[in-house]
Parts: sequence; structure tokens; C-alpha cells
Amino acid sequence: MVDHGAEGRRVLEAQDLPFLPDPGDRKRLFCIVEYHNRKRTDIPPGLGPDQDRFLRLIRDADKLDIMELVLRAVVVDDFQDLPGMLPHIRLSRELSPGALAETAKTGSVSNGNVSTLADFLIMMATWCYDMNYPPMRHLAVQRGILPRIRRELPDTKAVRELFAGIEDAMMRTVEISEKKSYQAKGEIECFTDGPIYEDMRQWVDQKKPRIAAAVLRVDELYSGAEKLI
Repeated sequence: MVDHGAEGRRVLEAQDLPFLPDPGDRKRLFCIVEYHNRKRTDIPPGLGPDQDRFLRLIRDADKLDIMELVLRAVVVDDFQDLPGMLPHIRLSRELSPGALAETAKTGSVSNGNVSTLADFLIMMATWCYDMNYPPMRHLAVQRGILPRIRRELPDTKAVRELFAGIEDAMMRTVEISEKKSYQAKGEIECFTDGPIYEDMRQWVDQKKPRIAAAVLRVDELYSGAEKLI
């Protein structure tokens, strides 16, 4: 087992990276790769504004990707590949007391308290507390991430209370963010087949046409006069 963020930075620093001649761009990339998988409390203070903005963006996207992939794997075959990736985790839907206790106290689950598939799913649910940008929260709500996780867990009072708290926090932040306006600048590309199109068909309501997937490749993002990216 290795810290893939730290190892990723080590590998990148050994490369020439001719497509990134600017030292500032390299520094931002190395920072994002190293810390994208760390807990909030493990990220060192004092990062520059650019590093912080991009790091928060990548952390959001990383969480959303993992949530979607794990949920699909759980539906397909109960995530049979999980023990191969994390040998200490059992494919059990029973929650460990330590995982629930830590979640109730801190709003998160540390790796040391994750010993079952159910614990892993609880840990994923708590990631919603650490989503930084409103568009990511909107996507999580739109894709039904929390209800889909909830369906895979035992129906107990502790689980119901946990999800009620997370869902309340998510909806409050979504409602607040809807009072703001955002402007995105970039290029739009449409797909009528291929992996991006198929991914869209997985989470868009089947009652909708789902004719094509439109991908906006964002170059700049603004909230009012504030430039976020």
C-alpha cells in the first residue's frame, strides 16, 4: 500500500513534462496530485490561491468519480474487486461500531475504521461534507448519490440519522448556491456515441431523450465578478 498522491508527485517530478514549461504550472500540478487524496486536516496551510482553487476543484471531481464508479460496481457484482484493491476490507453490508461512532463525532471516517463494504459506503457519504464548489454539489444531488448509497446500507436508526444530517447539509448548500449566478467560458463538444455518451445515459432519467452528451470544457469560471478558475 502506498500514498498514490505522494507517489504520483514523485513520478511526475522525474518527468520532463515538455507540455508544462512554466514553473508555476508545474508547481500547481505537483501540489494537486500530491494532496488530492488527503483528508482536509492533512493538507498543509499556506497554499497559494491558484493551488488552493485547483486543488479543491480536483478533490471535488475525484470524489464524484469514485462515488459513481463504486456505486456501479456494487450494483453489478457487490464490488467483488474491492478486497483485491484494499485487502483489509470485507464484502459485508454490516457497519462497524467504530465507523459509526467516528462519523457521529467528526463527520468523517478514517481509513483505520473502514473494515467492511458498508463502512466504505458510509465514508463515501461523508465526502459530501467536503465538496467545495456548488456545481459539484448540484451534480451529486442530480445523480442521486446519497439515496443510491443509502439503498445499499442496513435500515437502522443510526444510518437514518446520519443520512438525514448529510442530506440536510447538502440541500441547504444547494439552495444557497442557487441564489448566485455563475458564468463558464470554454468550448462545447457533443457526443452521440462512445464512453462519454454511455456514461451520460447511465445517470440521466430514462424518460428524457438522452440523444447526445454535451461536454463543456471550462477554461474560466466566474461567480459574479470573482474568478474561480
